[in-house]
Amino acid sequence: FRWLLDDVVGLGGIGNQLTQLHFAFVDRDDQHVAGGQGDARISGIALAARDVLVVTIDEGEVQLGELIPYAAQPDDIIKQPSEKSRFVIREGQRIGDLIGRRQGDGLLLRTPDRYLGRRVDLAVLTDPGAWDVRDSAGVVPVVSAFRKSRITNSADTGAGRPEVCWQHQVFLKLKRPAKGLQFSVTADSDTLPSARSSDASVRTASPAIHVSMLGFRPSDPLKHAFVSCWMGDGGELQYDETELDFVVRDVAGGDIKWRGKGKRHRDADQPGDHRGLQRRPSGGQSNDAGVATFRLDFSGLSDPGDYEIVLRGIGTSEPFPIREDVYQRTCDAALDGLWAHAWGITQDIKLSDGSVFRRPAAVPIQDDAKRGRRVFRTEAKYTNANFAEIVAGNPKPAPDLRIDGGFMDAGDFDRNKNHWIITYLLSDLAQRMPASPRRDRLIDAAKWNADLWVRLQDDDGGVPSAVEYSAHPQQGEPSWLNSLPIYVCAASVESDACHAAAAARLARALRKLGRTDEADMYQRSALAAIDWLGKQYDLAAIDSSSATGLSDTVALALAECVATASRDRDRTMLHGYLDRRVKQAWSSVYPPAVMSLLTLLESPTEAEKLNEPLKQKIIASAKHTIEQAYLEGSYRRSPFGVLKNGWVPLSWGAGSWPDWGSAILLRCWKRFDAPEYLDAAISGMAYAGGGNPVDRVYMTGVHPRSIRNILHCDTRFVGRAAPRGIPIYGPARTDRRGDAWPLNWHLATERTIYPQYEDWPGYENVHEYWNWALLMEYTVHQSHAPVIYFAGMLDLREADE
Repeated sequence: FRWLLDDVVGLGGIGNQLTQLHFAFVDRDDQHVAGGQGDARISGIALAARDVLVVTIDEGEVQLGELIPYAAQPDDIIKQPSEKSRFVIREGQRIGDLIGRRQGDGLLLRTPDRYLGRRVDLAVLTDPGAWDVRDSAGVVPVVSAFRKSRITNSADTGAGRPEVCWQHQVFLKLKRPAKGLQFSVTADSDTLPSARSSDASVRTASPAIHVSMLGFRPSDPLKHAFVSCWMGDGGELQYDETELDFVVRDVAGGDIKWRGKGKRHRDADQPGDHRGLQRRPSGGQSNDAGVATFRLDFSGLSDPGDYEIVLRGIGTSEPFPIREDVYQRTCDAALDGLWAHAWGITQDIKLSDGSVFRRPAAVPIQDDAKRGRRVFRTEAKYTNANFAEIVAGNPKPAPDLRIDGGFMDAGDFDRNKNHWIITYLLSDLAQRMPASPRRDRLIDAAKWNADLWVRLQDDDGGVPSAVEYSAHPQQGEPSWLNSLPIYVCAASVESDACHAAAAARLARALRKLGRTDEADMYQRSALAAIDWLGKQYDLAAIDSSSATGLSDTVALALAECVATASRDRDRTMLHGYLDRRVKQAWSSVYPPAVMSLLTLLESPTEAEKLNEPLKQKIIASAKHTIEQAYLEGSYRRSPFGVLKNGWVPLSWGAGSWPDWGSAILLRCWKRFDAPEYLDAAISGMAYAGGGNPVDRVYMTGVHPRSIRNILHCDTRFVGRAAPRGIPIYGPARTDRRGDAWPLNWHLATERTIYPQYEDWPGYENVHEYWNWALLMEYTVHQSHAPVIYFAGMLDLREADE
């Protein structure tokens, strides 16, 4: 058949591209592939309460499009409605996005995705009479049925609105408590086959028990899980605290290792952070959980092994490990995910399905006659995707600039001033580690990120604020084929401060590791940046009333340069600023100011130069900041023990993995020996590791229940699984409809998220619609660097600094 295609269709040289040919019968009524693949199926049967059975139904499958050479036909119509979109129409059908600049440049076609499967009848799902449920005692009548439906994937078919895959959870209220944990379930639907809980493909873990599937270390002083259940249009499933007896048992042998009782942790109408309660369309309010949560504490269990929680009368949790290497594994995976975003080198990327993808280097071809992807310098400063300002900023061609290096952001491919935290955190972590391949990888990543800015640094010390494209990527174009112009943005006070802090921190780490020559180079770059900064920004004029996150970042840059080079003028300016900034011991400051304090305390020479009143005042301020922002503000109030800044709403990564600002907890724990700081860090990691109401690990490729369909253009556009080790943004409050653009675009039909979007509690609001940036995006500085740091620090916490 390959021979026939090559000879008759004329595909000759690209036969190797056609390694997979898919055949299926087509249902002409809806153009969906029928015959089983992707059809709705029951994938889970489990109890959420003694008399509430949860049936999970997965519906649909996506066959991703691919990049293939474009073989033009005489009647092809090429349309380009915008700079970001160019596609081919053939015989009235959109056959794919056109990738490349000119015909002679070898144009490629990104073929459309395909949706596979038949839909289930939604009316059947919530009809109590349509269900036949049987347990060990026989038929169990169903009194009522409720539903919630979330997105699990989407197919860009090129035919208007994308097709969406769904996971429906149906909550069947039983007339009597279930007898045992074995069930058979049948729905009155031709498109939904019957299933038994004994089937190997059916998940039987209770969706009401939320525990970290990545696990805990034996020495973790905190180990816990949560019980809660939001039933969609059925609202809160209420539990009696006195009936939440549980055991933790060994998976292999069944031995019981721990007994405990669940305790009420947070009611739905108690604020979950400083932001208060989320308003519901019905007029009620909740703390982003929508329900009460109950905590199962098994902190005293320290024997290594694989375990599951058994809740009396309800069932088991997902299995979880207690092992020495749990944080090492998370750290290594996140490092893999970070290196998948290295710009300018060909990379063998580990994918979440276990395969490897060789991604070409994303280096522009400077000759405009060949590709037209030129590099410019612009006088505009980067803020956040401010493309119009960047393009209009008096750009000048800069063909000799070396812009390879750094790590790309998500689907944007830019590298910007915010990425300093990668070098900073990885350098700090590496310096604390004993010699190991992991430490070498950390230092290599820290250097790879910093070297770009060292090369681009101006003679006067100014550091560009970003390397950015003229727009978001064109539809279908991966990073190495991105045809848009690239702009090196002007230096800013913030970019110089960030670079000075990161380069000086890297210099100190390298010096401690005995790499003096490299340390000297980064120190020179940091001092040049701080000197440039001094000509642009008068820190001495900033008092406590006008202090901002920027001025606190400048203070951190000064602190790192002082600890690295010990210049008296920098020290005098820094001490004066901190004395004005921290008016009282109860003053709250931004995380960079706390980091500047820690830098001074961790340097024996600089700690001696702090006068005692200032030292005590800023120590008290640091502790007050952590107490207000992260402990009382979030961790203690959170319905799931989440660690985030309590002043920031649940959104854009705040409320998924711990962020870079919360990294101060682990440094302060090391410095001040504060046990609750460590508890909060462990709890935050446990939540994102699976201890959440979605029962998913918010990182790709590290667990069978990992998030899969994320915003990673390089692999999505070539039809491959996402890279391993990407921590996503995760849940977001639903009281801002403007953030939910997929609902406004293609889900404005009867087959949409259910219940309506505004009714979803924030922590439930996780939908794997791959380019819904609010949920499925990430950035290397918000996501990767903090996860690497937290996992590494939790693994090293018994080691001396």
